[in-house]
Amino acid sequence: MTGAVTGMNAGDVLPSGPDIGHPAQVSTGKGGVERFVNRQQVIFGVDFIRHPGIIATMIMNCINTLRLNHDAMRFNRLLCAGMALGMLSACTAMQQPAGPSVAAPHATGSHFVMADGYQLPYTQSAPMDPRAVVIALHGFNDHRRAWAEPATRWSGQGIAVYAYDQRGFGETENRGIWPGVPTLTRDLASVVAMVQARHPDLPVHLVGESMGGAVVMAALGSPEPPRVASAVLSAPAVWSRKTMTGLARWALDFFSSAMPGYTATGGGLGVRASDNDMVLRAMGADPLFIKATRFDTVSGLVDLMDAAYNAVPAIRTPLLVLYGRRDQIVPCQAVEMTLARFHTEPDLALYDEGWHLLFRDLQGPVVQHDVGRWLLQPDAALPSGSGGGTVADLCAQPDRSSRLASANG
Repeated sequence: MTGAVTGMNAGDVLPSGPDIGHPAQVSTGKGGVERFVNRQQVIFGVDFIRHPGIIATMIMNCINTLRLNHDAMRFNRLLCAGMALGMLSACTAMQQPAGPSVAAPHATGSHFVMADGYQLPYTQSAPMDPRAVVIALHGFNDHRRAWAEPATRWSGQGIAVYAYDQRGFGETENRGIWPGVPTLTRDLASVVAMVQARHPDLPVHLVGESMGGAVVMAALGSPEPPRVASAVLSAPAVWSRKTMTGLARWALDFFSSAMPGYTATGGGLGVRASDNDMVLRAMGADPLFIKATRFDTVSGLVDLMDAAYNAVPAIRTPLLVLYGRRDQIVPCQAVEMTLARFHTEPDLALYDEGWHLLFRDLQGPVVQHDVGRWLLQPDAALPSGSGGGTVADLCAQPDRSSRLASANG
């Protein structure tokens, strides 16, 4: 038995397709990268609601939908009833929390099986004689294969890597439906226990990208945190309600309450997640990457970011935080406000040319190598020289003119 989807009546069938956040068809031909890039502010989950443009667009879309429904009623009552049912489904919030326990969590050769029977597909990259183990958590709407290149590099450094699809993403059941913060953190704790049982003599570390970083933070700050050696947070999704503007909070509450099943893509915002067009093109063509997001799922993501923000004072695990100064997804002010809550400031690496997808940017190999070194030698300087940052440095503009002069000198 797997976790049931809440917010549905008995006998209802879970809808499929873009309405629950399944990938829409995205062209990757001429202009395809640009169209996909423009969608990323919603795809990566947090930043779209501070833009009045998309708020106005969504309101007009809803008005037009209602107008079409009204016109249809005058011509065909049956058609109108069908459309009304579709709108009703868009007004029903859904979640898929973990179900009741049916067996102890266990791992197969391809899946981590949770206590409720829900299966999380995973991939493993292991050197012959590993020195450490990483559990990698992907970002919002992404999946485990995002870690393919970092896992290869870390394996070469002697680090085994387990990357799994978090519940509601990748190849898991009911993809696009938010599972809830307690379920995500319990899933992580179960995975940690299974990996530690498989590698009892090796240190286990967590690496989370964006949403994955928020899951790590919420878990590490919980009353029963997973016992791991350290954690790396790459561009952690920490744009919580406490760091939002009033307009952003209002927009989030309005759309998630009034139209929880309505989906958005963020088209036309011109926001980039990376400077690596090859990666963006691949993501646009990837059928496992969710490209249309339900508003109740976005609200769930913000609940997670609230949990990560609130968990900070209780975190005692050694941390390395990575942030790119060109990140257009998670505002530096939100990261700054969150990191300032730590009792002991974590290690911080700032990348002047880094975007949101630091591991997959054009300078991704540099970041990957830094993380591998830190996991094995946390007291050593990062090879790139990007370490040693402080919270006060987060929103400071880098001096690129001196670097350019040096390069041209």
